[in-house]
Parts: sequence; C-alpha cells; structure tokens
Amino acid sequence: MSHLPSCYDREVSDVRYIKLGKGGHWEDECFKQGIIRLGFSTGEERVLRYALNSKWDELKKYWLKKVGSFEKRMD
Repeated sequence: MSHLPSCYDREVSDVRYIKLGKGGHWEDECFKQGIIRLGFSTGEERVLRYALNSKWDELKKYWLKKVGSFEKRMD
C-alpha cells in the first residue's frame, strides 16, 4: 500500500510548472500563503489589464507574438 496521497495514483500525461520568481525568489512566500505571484516583466500596462479582465486570449496572443510558439522554442 502506498503512503502517497491518492492524487499520486493517477497517470500523468502532461507536466507543467510555474516559476515562482527569478531563482525561486517567491517560492517561500507562495507556499506559506497558498498564493501564486505573477510577474509580467513587460513594462506594458495592457498586459496587466488583460489579466485583470480575464482576457486570456489577448494575453496568449501577446506572449505568442513576443516569444513565439512553444513548438518553435522546442525545435
């Protein structure tokens, strides 16, 4: 019998992570408070506005245009 929580009994098809600050700078705060800090590093007000207004498609378009698609970066 496993000593791991039941969520570990599932098969995993994808793994994602959130980097909590440069060098993990925000890790302790996030884990202690149960929060996720988001940094945009853009200096563009519209990026924050997209997030605050749940404009996820606009945010995705912004980042894909800025850094390219995930598939391109994996080549």
